[in-house]
Amino acid sequence: MFIRKLIFISLSILFSLFSFTSNASEPPKVLIMAPWIVEPGTQVMVETFKNKADNKGWKTEVITEQHDFLNILKNKEKSKTLPDAIVINLDPNTIPEVLDLTEKLNIPVFGMDSLSSPHLVSNVMSNSYTMAAESATYLVDQLSGKGRVVTIEFGLYPPVQKRGVIAKAIFDNAPGIQLAGTITPNVGNNAFISTKQQVSELLRQTKPGEISAIWAAWDQPALAAVEAIKEANRVGDGILVVGIDGTKKALAQIENGSGLNATVVQNFNGIIEKVINQIEHNWSGHKNEQSNFYIPSLLVTQS
Repeated sequence: MFIRKLIFISLSILFSLFSFTSNASEPPKVLIMAPWIVEPGTQVMVETFKNKADNKGWKTEVITEQHDFLNILKNKEKSKTLPDAIVINLDPNTIPEVLDLTEKLNIPVFGMDSLSSPHLVSNVMSNSYTMAAESATYLVDQLSGKGRVVTIEFGLYPPVQKRGVIAKAIFDNAPGIQLAGTITPNVGNNAFISTKQQVSELLRQTKPGEISAIWAAWDQPALAAVEAIKEANRVGDGILVVGIDGTKKALAQIENGSGLNATVVQNFNGIIEKVINQIEHNWSGHKNEQSNFYIPSLLVTQS
């Protein structure tokens, strides 16, 4: 009787261990919410994350339609296919219901170039204030403190919105610099085409010499401005154009001296490495040390 009972207990323990091992062998699932995936900088971050996650054996899924985020998460709850972590590349304040649900379901959420929030374990990003200050100061210096500057901004994405605020503060603080206008691209359709159209129209309305420089909060509209200048045959005006991100096209133009004058290169690889580190840190049961992590960036010019 004792032997039978001992065998039964042993088998029960083995079965429990087998069950735990089977569940543990399933790859961790990470859901990425990235509504601005059309932008090259966001594409680089998402693809870099996916590649590094794949190398770790994680399973990733990217969803881009913000109005679907809540329903997708609810459906995953019903089908018992919830992710082990969520990474967001957007303003957390725009998805309160989603974040309320993640807390209820005990799913850790991490910001990837997002904003600090009590709903997030942590947020990793470049310092938008620093990047804007570096690029705007570069323009002021190149213009010797005098000229008319057009800014290209976007207020719905917090890191980019911050850049516009700081750049304008730099320009306002230079007595010889005048703001000649602000362009807001239609990011929902195509920021490049939208910017190019608006810059082209601005060039039609101004005479040579009336615009000294164009400051863009990210590289995509900066590249569009360069193309608009070329197509309008206004290259001879010497209009300086700067951006932020450090995309391949932007760096190629700077190196070749064929358009863009400067950009601030974000360390996307460093951002992703830190996000992944934070996820693993959380999964291992450690408490978060801080809410925001800033990865250094670098101003790159033609010199």
